[in-house]
Amino acid sequence: MFSEKKQNQMIKVRRLASGMGVEILAHFYQRPEIKTVADFVGGSRDIFRWILKTKAQTILLCGVNFMTETIERLRPDLNILIPRLDASCPYSETVTANVVSQIRHRDPKAVIIADAKASGAVKDLSDGLVPLDIPSGYWDNKSQNNRLYILPGPNMFAQETMDSRLMSAVCQVHWQVELADLLKAKREHPEAVVVVNVLCRDEVKDRADQVGDSQTIWNYCSENRGLEFIVVSEIGLGESLALSYPHKRFYDPGVEIFCPNMKLTNLRDTITVLESYQLREGLITRFGARQMGGHLSHDIPG
Repeated sequence: MFSEKKQNQMIKVRRLASGMGVEILAHFYQRPEIKTVADFVGGSRDIFRWILKTKAQTILLCGVNFMTETIERLRPDLNILIPRLDASCPYSETVTANVVSQIRHRDPKAVIIADAKASGAVKDLSDGLVPLDIPSGYWDNKSQNNRLYILPGPNMFAQETMDSRLMSAVCQVHWQVELADLLKAKREHPEAVVVVNVLCRDEVKDRADQVGDSQTIWNYCSENRGLEFIVVSEIGLGESLALSYPHKRFYDPGVEIFCPNMKLTNLRDTITVLESYQLREGLITRFGARQMGGHLSHDIPG
């Protein structure tokens, strides 16, 4: 599956990470070789759950910026190695701190809740973060009969309340799939169960058997007795499902849903950041220098 060069790089990544006690975490949407060398692969919510219980002091995160920004807030004690500082998420950046200020100005009693996909600035200005698991009555307690804004935009948690105000944030990656694409895929695979990412178009989600984020889709496909699935989500999720459940069939909707930002991280990046950490030349998180070994560190080249 992998070239000899990549296999050698993968061996080096594992040797470096294991030797320094660094845990590698990768999102479903990462490249196959990155997911292969990772200690844990999952959707963002399960990665966040993982870091809450890990005993590692340093993690290497293969994902995008909003994930780093959330982990920083959940586990400020962790050292976070980031292979690519330019792995941004345009969807996350659609809603800015200025938008939050505008909401506050026109609706002073508004309750603003930041989803994990919100930018760090929006998280800092919000009244709270969407919890990893929604307890009963959460939205009623949060809204207190005031308007509730869940940022940056459409997400499965908003369905829990009828009084939520959603921004018009759009994920251009998942927005590529149109209803005609899904209907064609369904004609070709009439017995397949349809699972759709929550960031897709409304008319596509309306035809789904299950709507959710990548982790919800993974769990649903894992537990569902069906043998065929049309996975309307970034291509990496279907790839991971196919490898984990070879007795099942996973089809795309006829459109390759490819996130270029999630695919930025490569093996060379991970080797560079691990070697720099090994030499104590620098350690960086998205939020600046950490104290390490009695001195302040500097940026690791990405």
